[in-house]
Amino acid sequence: MERLRKDYRSGITRKVGAPSQIARRNGIKSIDLAGRIFEALCKNKNAIALSELAKQTRIPASKLHRYLVSLTNMRMVHQDSITRKYSFGPLALEIGAAATSGSDDLSDAIARQVELRNHIDETVSLSVWSARGPIILHVEPANHAVITTIKIGSVLPILETAAGIVFASLLPRSMTGAVIEQELSNHATALNPIVSTSKALERLAVSVRRRGYIHNKGHLLPGVSALAAPVLGRAGQLVGVFSIIGQSVRIDPTRNKTVLAELLRQAGEP
Repeated sequence: MERLRKDYRSGITRKVGAPSQIARRNGIKSIDLAGRIFEALCKNKNAIALSELAKQTRIPASKLHRYLVSLTNMRMVHQDSITRKYSFGPLALEIGAAATSGSDDLSDAIARQVELRNHIDETVSLSVWSARGPIILHVEPANHAVITTIKIGSVLPILETAAGIVFASLLPRSMTGAVIEQELSNHATALNPIVSTSKALERLAVSVRRRGYIHNKGHLLPGVSALAAPVLGRAGQLVGVFSIIGQSVRIDPTRNKTVLAELLRQAGEP
């Protein structure tokens, strides 16, 4: 420590900060390794086993496991309790959702979402498409209680939710096919799918494209329904999906045409 001060005062150029620079390099290397883990998770649409993740990241399994433990503690990574496979955790999904919301079209969609909630006083969610399926980007809760769990960053089942059906109806199969096939193959363990076959999905998709919305009548929770419609950007492209979630008697479009009309108005091109 004395030598470092003497060198500094004499003006002699030395790597006085070498220890701290080494620490920074180590820190950066750790982040680089974590980045490789995240990149591998991004490339895999489904959860991945430790052995396969080690192969793709070129990180020894024992070392990789230590990283995954820390990332799981941070909620950046999630390990399925049954399959023991890894995927992105809640915090990673929340970060992704926050980053996505910075685009002009999504910022405009959120503003329209707030206006929609204020007009109808029902909970309104905005979901966007991700490699794993629909993900909740933003939620505007109603001023009255609704028995449902809607959390930013949550990945929605594509065949069990109104928002998922809208995405399946409007996006090309090159984007949605893998998620749809996975859910169809697991339909026996699904909670309560709206459709359980490819043909049924296509029939429903035709109806969604024709009407411009879907009414999900309490498939996930008794007495709670959802109305969902595609949110369009300035160029007419699909930006996301608005879902109105509330008590079935309050948002039934055959009884309350105002809710549906306002949903379609706010979801249309700005």
